[in-house]
Amino acid sequence: MDLLSNLKSLIGKVHFSNVIQINSHNDNRQITLNVTVPIGANISTESIEKFRAAFQKLVADKNINFLATTSNTTDTLQLIADYEKSTDDRDLRKFIKEKLPSKDKSLWFSALILRQKFSQGEVDTVNHLKREMNSANPPRGGNIANLCSAKYLESHILPLYQFLVEENKNQQLFLEIYETIVLEFPFAVFVSQHRSDKAIKEEIMKKITTVKKYGWKKVAVHGIGEENVRKIMRVTVEIETENTLEISSTDVNSHRSNGKTITVNFNLH
Repeated sequence: MDLLSNLKSLIGKVHFSNVIQINSHNDNRQITLNVTVPIGANISTESIEKFRAAFQKLVADKNINFLATTSNTTDTLQLIADYEKSTDDRDLRKFIKEKLPSKDKSLWFSALILRQKFSQGEVDTVNHLKREMNSANPPRGGNIANLCSAKYLESHILPLYQFLVEENKNQQLFLEIYETIVLEFPFAVFVSQHRSDKAIKEEIMKKITTVKKYGWKKVAVHGIGEENVRKIMRVTVEIETENTLEISSTDVNSHRSNGKTITVNFNLH
């Protein structure tokens, strides 16, 4: 049974109808449940407390997923229910649930839904989820949203786990590098509208130097929107012209929505 069905069944058991606001603090799965009772409704305090107790038991079930959000409503709960019924990303969901730090599980789960909605063109839902992730756990929420959207979970984090933990039994080193990836994403630059060409260029150059320490041979620069695409192309031309960092080549992939999304890969010697 999915989360939404569980919640509806609990409401049915205590026989009351209300507006429910759930303020989530997903790092430790502690959730405060504020129940707003309609004026004039015949609902006992005992019924509400029974519901609270049952809901907390539901929250403690680690097989139930929650979005990383400060305001779970029936709409966001429905997002979870729909996603859990789908076949999308089942292996990644299993990896997140079983292998990644508990403090980040709801963030990665939210980011997978965000990525799905982006691919479906649901811009309003994407913007809402990203705001919620940023609010729920800054800066990790926004960072994980960016990493997941660019598919670094499967291209970097999953292979890193397989190599360090499954093959070499070094869980500690994996967690250390994982933390660096989440907080600094050393192999990627995400360009936003408020950043200048100079700041973008400086970050790219810094990360090209940094990735060599990890044995990676590429830094990718990602941007969405026409203005960001133009910024990235200007900076790419500058770096290619100077070529002070022994860049072997650059690959430019402009795709989705008539070139409004871009990825530039700086390939290193």
